[in-house]
Amino acid sequence: MLKSLRWLRLLAALTVAGAPLSARAEDVVGDGDEVSVPAPPPPPPEPICLEDGKTAKSEVELAFAELVRIHRNRVSGPAGERVLEARVNELLERLVDFDQFVDLALGDAWDAAEDDQKRDWRETLEETLRRRYLKKLGSPLASRMQVKSVSLSCDKAEVALLITDKQGGRPQDVVLELIGTPPQTEGGRPSWQAFDVAVDGVSLLETWRGRFRRIYADGGIAAIDHHMRGLRDRYGRPD
Repeated sequence: MLKSLRWLRLLAALTVAGAPLSARAEDVVGDGDEVSVPAPPPPPPEPICLEDGKTAKSEVELAFAELVRIHRNRVSGPAGERVLEARVNELLERLVDFDQFVDLALGDAWDAAEDDQKRDWRETLEETLRRRYLKKLGSPLASRMQVKSVSLSCDKAEVALLITDKQGGRPQDVVLELIGTPPQTEGGRPSWQAFDVAVDGVSLLETWRGRFRRIYADGGIAAIDHHMRGLRDRYGRPD
């Protein structure tokens, strides 16, 4: 999975490689032997920098407004609860970059994992985030959101919010980290997805990244697998 920062890791790996890419074939196999030295794969493309942070601001405002509409139009009863959950999940699929979160949270462990492990880990972490955090957001109908600032850095945007109740009380500082994708058509708008949220200075991504860094340092891939099984048992999708 190629992400916007992966090219930096590739350059770092090339920098510390034992022999330069231009090494002669005889330096590798000895005189008289013929060998074809494959060309190194091209690095992933650099991110395309976006120039207007206003679209990130409007994306967050539109998402909050849509969440309010979903809750305002909910129907009571078990059937209405299922419809509400399905609509919120659809909104989250559009607005949350789970792949970016998983890649950054797992770091070196993700790079060392096999494809089947990556698939299982990604599914486990997405379901954990949904059930442990996102499903506990509650109704936004009693809340008010104000965008305080937007900071743009190439294809990333940091959106600082103030969340209060309707009377302006119980304030919470929330910071969303977004990654942007350029418009697909001429004159179109870039799309933005969140990959981290910090509430009153506590980052969800940094919390999980620190946890996985310790687990991987203590026990490698096997320890990560064991931890993921525990998360799957606790937060996995019900049959």
